[in-house]
Amino acid sequence: MDSVDDNDKLAVVLRLIAKAHIKWNIHKYHLMVSELF
Repeated sequence: MDSVDDNDKLAVVLRLIAKAHIKWNIHKYHLMVSELF
């Protein structure tokens, strides 16, 4: 059961990291686009 709990925590952490990366990439993309125009 402990391994299942660890896997759930890991999945949550990975999901949070993925969301942060997506937000950062979109933000970075908007900055690049605004510099071009």
